[in-house]
Amino acid sequence: MPAFRHFLDCANPLQGFARLRCQNCGSERLVPFSCRSRCVCPSCEMRKAIEWAEWIAEGLLEPLPHVQAVLSIPKLLRLYFLYDRGLLAELARCAWQALKLYIEQSLEAPPGYQAGAVVCIQTFAENLRWNPHMHVLLLSGMLNQAGEFLPLSHWDLSVLSEIFRREVCRMLQRKGLLSEERLRLLYSWRHSGFHVHIGAPLDPRRNSSAFEGLARYLVRAPVRHAQLLVDPGRSEHPELSADSHLDRPSDATVLLRLQRPDQVTGAAVERLSGLELLARLSLHVPQAYQALRFYYGAYSNLARHRRAVVPTPEYQHPSEQQEQQGGISRKAWRRRWAYLIKKIYGEDPLVCPQCGGEMKVLALITEPRTIDTILGFLRRYHPERLPGAGQDPTLTYQSRAGPALL
Repeated sequence: MPAFRHFLDCANPLQGFARLRCQNCGSERLVPFSCRSRCVCPSCEMRKAIEWAEWIAEGLLEPLPHVQAVLSIPKLLRLYFLYDRGLLAELARCAWQALKLYIEQSLEAPPGYQAGAVVCIQTFAENLRWNPHMHVLLLSGMLNQAGEFLPLSHWDLSVLSEIFRREVCRMLQRKGLLSEERLRLLYSWRHSGFHVHIGAPLDPRRNSSAFEGLARYLVRAPVRHAQLLVDPGRSEHPELSADSHLDRPSDATVLLRLQRPDQVTGAAVERLSGLELLARLSLHVPQAYQALRFYYGAYSNLARHRRAVVPTPEYQHPSEQQEQQGGISRKAWRRRWAYLIKKIYGEDPLVCPQCGGEMKVLALITEPRTIDTILGFLRRYHPERLPGAGQDPTLTYQSRAGPALL
């Protein structure tokens, strides 16, 4: 699978890097390129999540109350979406239709008002098993083109869950995937298995940091670095699942930490072989050009264009106002790659670690011969500073050959 091959080369200097030099002391730093694979590399996914979260908080969402909605489906229906990934887009539309219908019936708004939502599809559970569900940033009310807002304060989750169930069942029936017998079975359950959760309202004007954190959670990677560790042996982890078929310590190489204990076994850590981990991760790698984020209603491209014709007062974050006075806007700063590295790793690659001075990019090194020359110099004079693939993407060394390196 290409995504895993690309992940092996993430932050690998053999695949190229940027060369930076301090203007004060002459110290140099190499910043290897990232892999940009989808749903496999936690570091690259975090960078994209930060960038997307700041974009929707500053450039997309209206400065009005929003809620997080989570919509899930029963286990009986999940396999349909595993073997036909195109149905995930239809599932997102079902979630939007259910939310829109509920808001319209609750508010009874006059013509011209519409709801708005950003629907993000996640296919993984905490243990990386297949569990398609939707996380939705939902406008808590309805909006018209003039910017007038009608808020919705009460949510009846039982009614909303029933609307969602009917939308999903009708969609699967239209596709010819749900027989009448299975449809009657679904409707006969006392607990339908369709679940809807609505969180507390958040206003981007007052809770900007919490809002961006929520947005990053919506598009997070299936697994984090902190969840994985090399298994030193079964005896040191008695909390492991007792029914694991990997009885020999040599067979289990990875421990997957769970935030909540498993509902069946009660284990807080799951023992996996390397192949099992890759098999579970491969379930959640999207197909090429497959969209996992959808914009509906007031946040669709058409509605945003129409509102731009009738401009409304634009809200500015206080830090954005200060940065604009200093000559650089918050949006321009967000696009800088150094800013994203700093938010992920806590270190600014454009600040010299030796003297604290400013570092500038000298070149982007992609030619194999030049790469071998520079890395050969490091192997000879600074072998302890050669990074491995997947490590911290910054590498510092003191240049002793100057321009001859290139």
